[in-house]
Amino acid sequence: GSAQEYGAKGGVLAEGVQPEEPLSPYGWAKRATFEMASSWSRRSGVGLLWLRPFIIYGPGQAGSMLVPYAVRQAMHGERAEFTDGKQTRDFVYVDDVVEAFSRGLGQQPQGIHELNLGSRDPVQVCDVLAAIADQFQARDNFHFGAKPRRLAEPDVQVADCTRAEQVLGWTPQVGWREGVRRICDDGRWPMGDGRWAMGYGR
Repeated sequence: GSAQEYGAKGGVLAEGVQPEEPLSPYGWAKRATFEMASSWSRRSGVGLLWLRPFIIYGPGQAGSMLVPYAVRQAMHGERAEFTDGKQTRDFVYVDDVVEAFSRGLGQQPQGIHELNLGSRDPVQVCDVLAAIADQFQARDNFHFGAKPRRLAEPDVQVADCTRAEQVLGWTPQVGWREGVRRICDDGRWPMGDGRWAMGYGR
């Protein structure tokens, strides 16, 4: 699953909270898949375990998402443009997500279980970006407020992980500060043209 299933719904989000319009096409696709899987589970009697990570990040992450974009721009000393970054979000480190899925594979659930996965360490986006910039001494290249926020974007959107802890015995281990240190020290980041950039945080 994905936090985008909630659309514009803000706050500390537990399972079962209904989404709020607008949802992105990606969010609708995830939500529709969950509803279809739930319907099939109820009809077949086969249990469903639906894991819903919030913002996953980690070393070597590709694509145009926030964290890999920020790291690549900082690494190469290039201009990076962001919104004001005052949104509070839940960045969950990839190793913690892998651990949750590993525990889930050992389950034989009865009924339908949807579990939110977060960090228990919510943070404003601008603080994460500032920490990345500082690793590469790139503060002057990061421009906050250069882009508008997305339509109806909530100020706060973080995971209530209580149910994941109860069902899987899972708790996140990596806070965002440690996560930023790890990704910036890794040094292996794919560039936009498919090549791999090599560089190390300071």
